[in-house]
Amino acid sequence: MDDLDLIHAAAHALDSLWNHVSVDVEAKGKSRNHDARVHMSVGNERYAFAAQVKRNANVAVAALLAGRATPDAEGAILLITEYAQPAVAQVLQHRGINYADSVGNCHVDHPPLFMHVEGRKRLRTDRVQPVRAFGGEGLKVIFALLLDSGLASRPYRDLAELSEVSHGVVQYTVKDLERLGLLVSVHRTARRLRDLDALLNRWSAGFAETLRPKLSLGTFRFSSPERTTHWKQADLDPETERWGGEPAAATATNYLRPGKLTLYTRSTRADLMRRLRIVPEVDGPIEVLRTFWPQRLEQELPLAFPDATVPDILTYADLVASGDPRNAEVAAMLQEQFSERVHRA
Repeated sequence: MDDLDLIHAAAHALDSLWNHVSVDVEAKGKSRNHDARVHMSVGNERYAFAAQVKRNANVAVAALLAGRATPDAEGAILLITEYAQPAVAQVLQHRGINYADSVGNCHVDHPPLFMHVEGRKRLRTDRVQPVRAFGGEGLKVIFALLLDSGLASRPYRDLAELSEVSHGVVQYTVKDLERLGLLVSVHRTARRLRDLDALLNRWSAGFAETLRPKLSLGTFRFSSPERTTHWKQADLDPETERWGGEPAAATATNYLRPGKLTLYTRSTRADLMRRLRIVPEVDGPIEVLRTFWPQRLEQELPLAFPDATVPDILTYADLVASGDPRNAEVAAMLQEQFSERVHRA
């Protein structure tokens, strides 16, 4: 399914759900600002939209589009995506971005035209979504590859050890990436990643949906509330703990005052509570997650782990998973930094 096919799929879903609305797609006239023109007709009224395809929309996409959400000569922006996750849909609505996905979820607020559908599930027969690579242990392999694309040519045995997964997980992950065109063989023993921006977005979406929830060790608060604002002074063990999410983003960009403190750890829950003087609290300001990569990966790629924070791609994924509109702009900054680094390599 190419971009135009996806636009037609979203248009067909709108047509089928809104009997009084006629939707047609104008493929001609594609420009740098849109992928196609979409027209919605209600009676004698006709509304033009500049459709932009972002297959895996997230809060960073919302931030990038927010500044261009005002109608212009080409029409209001209409984001077309495969599936608008509820948390992402909420951010898009908050930022005034019209969207439609291939299963019928939409939000179009272009007075006097208003359309809103939510809760429609992704089809199980969706051919675009890989079965395993982005849905479990394969995410650990892709994490390592995103940190250093040169690892793509390493033997399966090495990738398994660096990702702390089985040989079989590496095998099906590589095969899935090849099938999706995100990994290609350039020699008998050499492989190269392609479209790293797309790979990052698919990985972050899969991480938020399947792996991240399994890592949770609970939410906490400092025994002394004032310590929340002085989180940098926490006595982290450099061998076992790293800040993620908002603290890592604040460290990387100096652009965010953390409200939620995300911490990745290899320590036991009891040891962490004793040493950092934190106590369990439902919806507390400290979110603790179990570290999912082995120390060997940090030793192999020291430049990816330069301080007491997680790598920027994981920080980006944490911000995307938060669904918090205030994190969108920082997530977009991190994605842009990643893209620039990839293109320089």
